[in-house]
Amino acid sequence: MNCGHYILSTVHRAENTDNICRLSGIVKALCEVARDQDVVFPCHPRTQKQIKACSLWDELSDAVQVIKPVGYLDMLVLEKSASKILTDSGGVQKEAISWAFPALP
Repeated sequence: MNCGHYILSTVHRAENTDNICRLSGIVKALCEVARDQDVVFPCHPRTQKQIKACSLWDELSDAVQVIKPVGYLDMLVLEKSASKILTDSGGVQKEAISWAFPALP
């Protein structure tokens, strides 16, 4: 994976993970985006549990590079190296400003 050639995505907010319809839409959208560009998805444990409970795990992991959650410094490196960020995290959105591109909520 080359620097700037992937999209970084995070999903962890309860309003996204606890709503099956919304979570399904997010997974399907990430899979669609991954057809054109690599997507790296550090998956929060609660998010993983919900995706598996909805039987969406195989679909997601086949299309998207799902990785274990990373620490703060590793996350900053992923953010800085991404071409775009798709996130529901307010903190990640604020950090993305430092890298001179907006995060897409």
